Amino acid sequence: MRGTGVHYGVVTCDACKAFYHRNYGKRGMPMCAKNGACDVTGTARSLCQRCRMTKCQDVGMSKLPSIPQNMTAERSPGHAIHLQDIHNNLLEDDILSAHEQKLTSIHYVSRSVIAAIQHQYEKQQVLDRKLTRCVPASCEDPASRGVAQADLSSLLCQVHADIAATDLEKNILRYISYLKAIPGFGKMSTNDKCQLLKYGHFDFFLLEDYPGFNEALNVYCTSSLSCRPIQELNDLWGTEFVNEVVRFTQRLKHLNMTLKEIIFAELICVLATDRCSLSEPDIVNAVQWQMVNILLTHLQATYMHPMRRFAKLMDMVADMRKLSEWYSDITRRLCQTSVSVQKRTLLMEMFNV
Repeated sequence: MRGTGVHYGVVTCDACKAFYHRNYGKRGMPMCAKNGACDVTGTARSLCQRCRMTKCQDVGMSKLPSIPQNMTAERSPGHAIHLQDIHNNLLEDDILSAHEQKLTSIHYVSRSVIAAIQHQYEKQQVLDRKLTRCVPASCEDPASRGVAQADLSSLLCQVHADIAATDLEKNILRYISYLKAIPGFGKMSTNDKCQLLKYGHFDFFLLEDYPGFNEALNVYCTSSLSCRPIQELNDLWGTEFVNEVVRFTQRLKHLNMTLKEIIFAELICVLATDRCSLSEPDIVNAVQWQMVNILLTHLQATYMHPMRRFAKLMDMVADMRKLSEWYSDITRRLCQTSVSVQKRTLLMEMFNV
């Protein structure tokens, strides 16, 4: 039966509240015929009084004065307490606060502001290209005339790769700081924390950064609100992969997720136990289920059909996993071939999975 409130310190139904009230301290309670091995659930809970009382005590029911006795919606309108809801609300507040304090997130900027910055950047780019075409050949730097076009292109690719790698390194530091503040993360083993950080960072950053991608203008906006051509990302990650990422960001935009949906979807992705080797997966799984429950609570309060919305979000998470695996293949290769990655110890550590 569904809990109706806090009774003797524990969320219970009215039937268990009444049973505990009648039988607390009662002498002569019948012995258990199964030596304390009865199933005290559902309709079977009334078959053995001894085991039912034992379970009441095991879950924490008490008549001590310091324990809240009876607080229900019927007796105290507007003051019903559900311990799990209270716990989830506290967790949610801690996580939202950590997200705001630890991350420079583009989600705190309105979409209209992002669009205005991107359009202004594109106008400036168009103007720069026109001015470049108007420069007379005699005005060119003599020292640059001997530079082969191929060499210049290679140099630009290296510069773009360095910019992308530097941005990623800064974001990873903020990402690590944020996850350390998540309730339950600190209780995990060092190995498990490192594995989750490595395998989950792509999903996390894609959900963090997707509003900044503008496929029509072919630019992306960083969390610091600086704009760059998407072409620059190609020089580190490859055109085919970047094009697929950009298409996926458009799909994410169509979902029109709330900030809470984004934050808890990020954490559900990072805390996935099925894509890396963990020493204590049960601990990680317990924290992940807390995130799932908080997300479900938010969906129930926000949507008419919360489970349909949840299914859409989980489909999105599953499809994002395919991109994440592709990303892992690329990063392993970059550890062997990219100077931009090799000279950054943090990236080498994160990419060697």
